Amino acid sequence: MLVELENHYKSLQDKKSESRRRTLLLLLPLVAFLLVGYSLNNSNSAFAYLVGALIAFIFLVQIVSPLARGEIAFEKVYKAMGLIPRQGNASTKRKLRRLLKGTASLPVRVDDPLLRGGIEPRRKMNELIKRRLLPAASAGRVKETTLESLALLFMTPSVSAVSEFNDQLLKGYDDVEEVTFKVLISRFRGNRIGLFIEPLAKALVLGFVVAVGIAYLWVDAWNHQDLSTYLNTNPNFATAIFSFAGILTVAFLTQFRRK
Repeated sequence: MLVELENHYKSLQDKKSESRRRTLLLLLPLVAFLLVGYSLNNSNSAFAYLVGALIAFIFLVQIVSPLARGEIAFEKVYKAMGLIPRQGNASTKRKLRRLLKGTASLPVRVDDPLLRGGIEPRRKMNELIKRRLLPAASAGRVKETTLESLALLFMTPSVSAVSEFNDQLLKGYDDVEEVTFKVLISRFRGNRIGLFIEPLAKALVLGFVVAVGIAYLWVDAWNHQDLSTYLNTNPNFATAIFSFAGILTVAFLTQFRRK
């Protein structure tokens, strides 16, 4: 299996090199076209220059990432396999976790070959990677056989491979919810203080944005002045706007608390 995985990894590197070489060959005439359009410096060349720049950006994206999502995931897992013998090192643990996290953070798309058996097994696999494999990577306890199975799964996707890998994670790794910033925010939003502060913050932002927006439109339409200047010279108007923002905040807060 290791030889098969190594050969596939080498073929992906060759594919990347060939794809980048072809893209560069296509990009060179486009760069020349842009330079000519820029040198003409007239109204017709401006539009052509913009279109050419957009096409060049697409080419640059292809140069940076010429592989498909499944191939990118395989590449990450294969690189992670090389870190297993040194996963006792702190920096290696961080790198190992970062590589494995990249396999679970890839978006689930309708054209994903792992979705032949439905979207739920794929989502379950991502969840198991996040809750079981990533904590094991942080602790330096990832099994080499696990990564071999994951790499094989991305190399030759199948419904049975997804199910087998999910079972392997369920049986071989503990379920751990890592205390990340996202988890802390989620916990805060769920407690009593968070349930009050979150709608209050939303109501404050929305209330003041709406009030200031209306004030800006009114001052610009009727007085043709800058809003900050008008507020400085008309303190009563400023007081009215802040009062209106307070009323809107209370109204929005009442609405948000009902949900």
